[in-house]
Amino acid sequence: MELLHGQGYDGCSAMAGNTNGVQALIRKKYPKAIYTHCSAHRLNLVVQDLNKVPAIRNTVSAINSVINFYRGSILRREVIDKIPLLSDTRWSSKYNSIRKFSENFVKLYKELQYQQIHGNSVTKKLAFQTISCCSSSTFITCLVIISYYSSILEPVTNHLQKIDMDILKVKNHIDKLIKLFESHRANAEEFFKKNIFTKITKLCEDCEINLSTPRQCHQQRHRSNPGLTVPEDYFRITIFIPYLDGLIQSLKLRFADEESSMKYISLFVLHPKILKTTSKKDYEKHVQNINEFYNISNLQIESEIWYDLYVEDNSLDKKTITELHNETSLFPSIQKCFKILLILPVTTCSIERSFSSMRRIKTWLRTSMTDERLSNLVNLSINSNYIEKD
Repeated sequence: MELLHGQGYDGCSAMAGNTNGVQALIRKKYPKAIYTHCSAHRLNLVVQDLNKVPAIRNTVSAINSVINFYRGSILRREVIDKIPLLSDTRWSSKYNSIRKFSENFVKLYKELQYQQIHGNSVTKKLAFQTISCCSSSTFITCLVIISYYSSILEPVTNHLQKIDMDILKVKNHIDKLIKLFESHRANAEEFFKKNIFTKITKLCEDCEINLSTPRQCHQQRHRSNPGLTVPEDYFRITIFIPYLDGLIQSLKLRFADEESSMKYISLFVLHPKILKTTSKKDYEKHVQNINEFYNISNLQIESEIWYDLYVEDNSLDKKTITELHNETSLFPSIQKCFKILLILPVTTCSIERSFSSMRRIKTWLRTSMTDERLSNLVNLSINSNYIEKD
């Protein structure tokens, strides 16, 4: 267990708690076992935080109602066959679903109008209730905003679930996203008009929805009341800016640089490509941090030789960490640093995917099975690819 250098879970207090969580109890015995909150899970929590904006929360609920309406009948399902359900556990499908829903909204809306007139009594009632949720200017505005940023976050969450994603790439990519969203916020008026409001206007025209501001009272306590009558200004101030502020704040909070994470980020300085962009003084500080935390023998001397050899040599710049690990047998301390980098967890997606098989294994007919049998069946399910080969 002295070789335990990483542990990863989701963010529930039982696992991630700083005092009595599983990760804290393990780190008391094995301090090198740094806890990593799953990066993909953190990004999903960022999206969940955005539901604090009431209009966004209501729009997501309305999208779910429309999808459920079409999936409630075999005949209606043909219309929405390519749009997956909104899922709280399969994060990639959530972004994919919202994006595809937005692309096909005109078709879905017109089909709802048809069902409201020509359907049977039950269908007419359901279609009327559903169309009432998605025929407002507020819904169209939120839909365009959510789908726009979902299209940005979808490839990110797919990338974060890869087994070969490294921590430095995660950190750099999130930093770039925060800067991108901050630029959108700084130029909110121009950006909203050019990239968001034009799509809102076109969508309202295609669906024959009157683009207008909601009714406002002189004294409003429970929702935004800026006193604006121009739809562009109203929706920019009441929805777009709060959405962006929440997105930026949540990203900074969820992906904040923790003291423990900075310990192992110093390991990346040993990569020749990063080594060249680091001054000798900063390089020595990083090596000292590594040595204090991991206590790797002879690292100080080897790191000096490593720096002198490759600060001007470009032969290893394009090598991956795996390739560097295999080619550093003459530098055993440096090789150990690369080995630690290779095993540090970034996400727990590949592990959590096995949880979905529990529903198939532990059914109502198998509730009386012992823990030993359940554990063996789960192992068989997780390692099914090896069993099929044999």
